[in-house]
Amino acid sequence: MNPLHRLQHAAQRGFTLIELMVVLVIIGVLAALIVPNVLDRADDARVTAAKTDIANLSQALKLYKLDNQHASPPPSKACKHW
Repeated sequence: MNPLHRLQHAAQRGFTLIELMVVLVIIGVLAALIVPNVLDRADDARVTAAKTDIANLSQALKLYKLDNQHASPPPSKACKHW
């Protein structure tokens, strides 16, 4: 090969528009499959945290009743309109 032909060949290297579009479509499909799973995990974590909080409150209420002859705690003064 002569040097001029090598320079022309080197200038033509790269990706075609079709190749780039195929890669973008593949990335889009993968993102469409992965994103809902990630969002569901965040919701599952919130549900688990809420269940843990409820269990902790229930246990605290049981311990309060044991310490106070099975009496429930008095109503809160902060919530007068309930």
